[in-house]
Amino acid sequence: MTNRRTLNLAVAFTLISCWLGSATVQAWGPEGHRIIGRIAEPHLTPQAQAGVNDLLNPLNSTSQLSRLSDEQISCWADWIRHDWTNSAPWHFVDIPYNAAQYDPIRDCTNHNGCVVEAIHTFSKVLADKRATREQRLEALKFLVHFVGDIHQPLHCAERNGDKGGNLRMVRFPGRPDPVNLHYVWDSLLLEKSLSDRPADALQYADQLNVQITKPQEVYWKRSTVEDWATQSHKLAVQFAYATVPANGPPAALSDAYIRRNEEIVDIQLMRAGVRLAAILNETFK
Repeated sequence: MTNRRTLNLAVAFTLISCWLGSATVQAWGPEGHRIIGRIAEPHLTPQAQAGVNDLLNPLNSTSQLSRLSDEQISCWADWIRHDWTNSAPWHFVDIPYNAAQYDPIRDCTNHNGCVVEAIHTFSKVLADKRATREQRLEALKFLVHFVGDIHQPLHCAERNGDKGGNLRMVRFPGRPDPVNLHYVWDSLLLEKSLSDRPADALQYADQLNVQITKPQEVYWKRSTVEDWATQSHKLAVQFAYATVPANGPPAALSDAYIRRNEEIVDIQLMRAGVRLAAILNETFK
């Protein structure tokens, strides 16, 4: 395709050479992205682990070894958003609330890119042995982040033009002021889970990882990137938007809403980690 939304390898190679900046927006929050990276690490094949390590830790490096779960790796795509403004659409896909599934023509082709297309594109960059090490390293960092983003339900849904809940205000227990629904799913649900354990991000990731059964791992790996987007969209409709009116004053989120959706966040973090590993295992074959 030649329309302005399509991300092809030539465009990706050009963009990858841009200068890095900083940003404060963190989809899933830095903790969520670190958890996903940590979950993925033990699911990597030896070949994939070697490929990842080669990109993250060049032989002449004297710094501490980098891992997928490091914030500078898993959150890098958020840090560059203010300077790399055309990358913003790659973090999400606005599937209409009433849609049955992801449709690339409706949801991605005419909107300057989307997370589904970005994952496919940077998987190809990472697998391309003709690409420079810098290009492949940045593709890896994009992939680690975008696979996380596509598993956040409100990164794959939009209701009444609310930009994935960013424009819908709600009241979260214990918070004196309203917050937007998207922020609840990006950060507040996971923050509550971490405080209730208590555990830091990496400890929490290890706790989640031991809960993943072999049948779950096999089943989750069989799905496509398009399937992930559709699954997240359905979770947004069924759980994120549930009991939250589309309009009106900020809706109070009940304790039952919080408890139920902490579990949804957990399962999405586990799925994201397993599927990130599956992409990297395939890429580094």
